[in-house]
Amino acid sequence: MTEAERALDLLAGLNADDRDWIVQHLSAGAKSRLMESRQPATTPAAAVPVRATAPAVSVIERLCGADPDRIGFVLHAEPAWLVCSVLRAHSWPWRKPVLQSLPASMRAEIARLERQGTALAAPALEVLLGDLAECVGAPTSGPASPSGFEAVLLRLRRPRHA
Repeated sequence: MTEAERALDLLAGLNADDRDWIVQHLSAGAKSRLMESRQPATTPAAAVPVRATAPAVSVIERLCGADPDRIGFVLHAEPAWLVCSVLRAHSWPWRKPVLQSLPASMRAEIARLERQGTALAAPALEVLLGDLAECVGAPTSGPASPSGFEAVLLRLRRPRHA
């Protein structure tokens, strides 16, 4: 399975409301790349390099040791459902300061989502936490980059070296 197919599978695994919300919030370029990825691949799947997935424990450990201010900075621009998914994934040592750094409206939405008890599918959560760990390790300055699911799509579409 190619990385683009994996991204489409993750998207297809979401409930209809979440999938629609994500697609509606993609930029025109991301929507175009998503539609292109639905076309048959010209490269055989075996020839596409696949990134070795690090054990989830190392991602959890890296995020546990992350700076709460950096985590808050990265999550601040994300939708409440995504932040809620991150917060529910583990008993984070930075949970309280990160929540306090978010706008009151987002905290209220996160609380509502937590009461609903909905959860992100495990494969999607793994990708999300891996991307967050990468973002936390990146410098806060520099060129603007896409956020959320758009960044995941871009990451999954580019070739990886083993």
